Amino acid sequence: MTRLCAALLLGSLLPAPLLAQDDDAELAALLESVIEEETELATRTRMNADFVPGIVSVIRASEAQALGARTVGDALARLAGVEHSLDLPGNPTLTVRGIAYPFNNGNVLILLNGVPVSREAVGTGSAVMHFPLAQVERIEFVRGPGSVVYGDFAFQGLVNIVTERETRAFSTEWDNRGTWVGHGRWQAQAGDWSFYGNASVADGDATVPAGRAAELTEQYAVLGAAQGNFRVNFQGFRRDYPSADGLRPPLQFTERTRSLDARHSWNSSEVLEWRLRGQWHDNFLNTDSIGFDGEEWRAAGEMIYSGWQGHTLLAGIEYLDGKILSADQQLPMRPGLPPRRVSIDPQQRDVLGLYLQDQFALSESLQLTVAARYDDNSEIGSRVSPRLALAWRLGEAHILKAQYAEGYRSPTFFELYRDENQPPLDFEVNRTIELNYVYRDPTTRFRATVYDARLIDRIGPEMGSFSNRAQTDTQGVELDLEKQLSPGWKWLAATAWTDPEGDVVGDLPAMDIAAVARWTGSTGLLWTPSERHSLGLNWRFADDRRGIP
Repeated sequence: MTRLCAALLLGSLLPAPLLAQDDDAELAALLESVIEEETELATRTRMNADFVPGIVSVIRASEAQALGARTVGDALARLAGVEHSLDLPGNPTLTVRGIAYPFNNGNVLILLNGVPVSREAVGTGSAVMHFPLAQVERIEFVRGPGSVVYGDFAFQGLVNIVTERETRAFSTEWDNRGTWVGHGRWQAQAGDWSFYGNASVADGDATVPAGRAAELTEQYAVLGAAQGNFRVNFQGFRRDYPSADGLRPPLQFTERTRSLDARHSWNSSEVLEWRLRGQWHDNFLNTDSIGFDGEEWRAAGEMIYSGWQGHTLLAGIEYLDGKILSADQQLPMRPGLPPRRVSIDPQQRDVLGLYLQDQFALSESLQLTVAARYDDNSEIGSRVSPRLALAWRLGEAHILKAQYAEGYRSPTFFELYRDENQPPLDFEVNRTIELNYVYRDPTTRFRATVYDARLIDRIGPEMGSFSNRAQTDTQGVELDLEKQLSPGWKWLAATAWTDPEGDVVGDLPAMDIAAVARWTGSTGLLWTPSERHSLGLNWRFADDRRGIP
């Protein structure tokens, strides 16, 4: 591990590679798009990815595929401080900054083309993490809290998956386990309208407990149309597997998600932009232990104003109407007693969110971001999520950043409606302070982060129910490097160290959290001799996990 860290740091300090003069122009053109890469994910206002609060990682799907990744989850595992794993039923989850949650993709909010498609209130991993990279253009990822502009469940991080919309393609894959995958993608133009779509189908063996067998089928689709600044999208996926071994009890798992969203933006003046968006989506889940059927309606409006010199103001309002149509869960019982299945009556959750953000240029080199969001949840209560961030440009190559931000999550339905004896629950809150350093030149991008996070009012089991009595503290360091060695060669490296201290309940002392790798890392070499060909080598590392033999 020490060698990986040393290599990463040394690589960031190397001078520009010794290239032939003929390559200079090609290399400069190649890197300009990377250095000036922009994103809206962290602030909802388009700005350079290196200048936003915190660190935004942008993964280009073509590079991730060349390095061996096949799904979104595979690609995210290459990032510093992120681990991707599967639970026993094969549900994906992420561990970010050493804090593992066995549900809701590690309490990371997942967006598909800018809108949420998972129902976090269900409390399970989402098949969107299995979304095939063959249909993806890029993945944007922010570590740490993002609730100030995205609200509930932007707790440990925020991911936006952007699918391909500009090309036509067909491909198919087989692996040594007998899994077959097919991908199709198309686009068309009719006057001012553009139409696009992609679909993927997979069939093979499911990931299930040892000694069992099940057949897996997965289906993913994105269809859309756009005219100017108006866009409408349908997005859906389905994952299910039945038992294939004839044993009892039979394995069952079915997950279905469908989403329809529309958005429109326009400028009423050179300094005033308006945005509207609406979404409907429904989610169905049926497993051995959980059943869920529900839908959500969302509506939101935003205003971006840049007429005040040195300021960019964002103001937004968002309304969510969420319904549980039917749900049930299987409760564990004492040894010797059979499990008990509990049905949950139809429920409704209304959430009103208001947010305001000001990005203020204190000088040509110093920018302050101040933001706050107020959410009123009809089931839980209300809270305010703040953010305060500062970015300081020390010349063309160096950027220093500091940020304090909070994220929160609501109790899931299996925590909130466990039984009639379940007491009321509050929001779980993530308070994070981080310092960032960015170095960038025409051939190198090096980024370092030091963070300290305190997770308070954590929801955990207690005497047959759930409570908000737990607390977890975690600190760590994250380093990542991208170095263009020549127009055809690129080196990628990342490493992270984290030190989480276990749940503090009442006056009990903190304990190290077991089953978490303190050191993780990856390094890869990418060769792209032409637009149609690429070859990559990738190596990943995880330290020993304490408490696991």
